[in-house]
Amino acid sequence: MPSLKGFLNGNARRFGRIRLGRGFSDCCRLFGIAVLQGVPATVRRRGSVVDGKLDGLTESLCRSLIIWVGSVVYAVRDCEGLTILNPDFEPFMLAWFQPRKRDVFVDIGSHVGKYAIATAKAVGEEGLVVAIEPHPETSKALQRNVKLNHLQNLVALNLATWNRSCRLKFYVGASSSEFSVNRTCYDNSVDVQAKRMDELLIHDLKLRRVDWIKIDVEKAEVEVLQGLEETLSRFKPKLIVEVWSKNMEMVKALLKRHGYSMIAISNTFGSVSGWCVYLFCIPTAN
Repeated sequence: MPSLKGFLNGNARRFGRIRLGRGFSDCCRLFGIAVLQGVPATVRRRGSVVDGKLDGLTESLCRSLIIWVGSVVYAVRDCEGLTILNPDFEPFMLAWFQPRKRDVFVDIGSHVGKYAIATAKAVGEEGLVVAIEPHPETSKALQRNVKLNHLQNLVALNLATWNRSCRLKFYVGASSSEFSVNRTCYDNSVDVQAKRMDELLIHDLKLRRVDWIKIDVEKAEVEVLQGLEETLSRFKPKLIVEVWSKNMEMVKALLKRHGYSMIAISNTFGSVSGWCVYLFCIPTAN
């Protein structure tokens, strides 16, 4: 039966996460999360009191959870963060994002540092990672992960990226990934300092090279790229950009102007507000 097979596969994945726990208490938390997330939909009944209580218990177990992913240790902020940090999340990145020793990587929309932390270890002491995360609480988790991994070659900043320096209003949802200047369906909001990345990277940090940039900014990719045009022209970094449908033509036009070719590296996935895809972008012009 397909439904039974799906149920068994889902439970296998959830319980397989137990091995990621840093210590005994973390493994126990992961076991509890697997049990709660495995409660059948017939019991949960989405939107019911039972469903809400189970979600609340799951979120409580995720907070203060610490996991190992390979040689990297991460503090988990919430259930969404646990999903993102799982090694099976965004598998296409392994094939396309391949930083080397001494590379400089800029991670725009770093979340809790899944790629920033691992890359800082990969590029070594002579390399550098600049991790940008605008969400205040998520940025604190990012800073904690830098400390947990004893990294000296990672600059983590609680900052938004834009095409000019200003204050921006972000709309905040229930999870750490629901945070965007372009989403007005959330009840809460927070003001965050924004900066043009050319100003930060070239003039403030005085970087002499940028080899990789990852951009995952929930529909603000056009404004972010507009603030990176000097960096693109000067350093010609490889890019991995999450692009939403409404921005696709503008993103392609901007990158073509700077001599980039583009290829889709993820399956297209969508929501009520459109679809998005990750593009791998490499400079082809001299």
